[in-house]
Amino acid sequence: MNLIGTAIQQLHQSEQRLALDLLRLSERHRADHEIYHLGRDLARWCREHVSALARIGPLYGVTLDPDLETSGLLSAGQQEPTSPGETDAMVTPLLTDLRHLYREAILMSLDWEVLIWTAQAGRERELLELAQRCRSQTLRQARWCSAKIKETAVQALLVS
Repeated sequence: MNLIGTAIQQLHQSEQRLALDLLRLSERHRADHEIYHLGRDLARWCREHVSALARIGPLYGVTLDPDLETSGLLSAGQQEPTSPGETDAMVTPLLTDLRHLYREAILMSLDWEVLIWTAQAGRERELLELAQRCRSQTLRQARWCSAKIKETAVQALLVS
């Protein structure tokens, strides 16, 4: 495996983690319909990225699983989803979850950017197209988290 293969493998793992974190977020805060549905939609992008990375991996000496493992999604120690009356009490945990997701997405967008530069330098057209598409979607995930952080932080500060 070459260094591009290693970068692809690391992005594959990062995308899997982000997908699972988004799915956990949607389950944990299912009383908030926007969080629940958008969390699942954004996790679907990660699944697509995982699959695309698995398809391109063999070109760079990497064999990756194209599927996202979601069994045991709600592992021990995680909060149970909230009911509609409990949403105000969950603002701070929601803010914590969103900040974590934002950091993950921003770091992953940087990893995609590095892969873009590498693909451009090596004239790897297929890899370049994949990295550009995935980075764009990852940045959209981060922007959504940022917007929700702003909204949630204001609510948290006004309630306290």
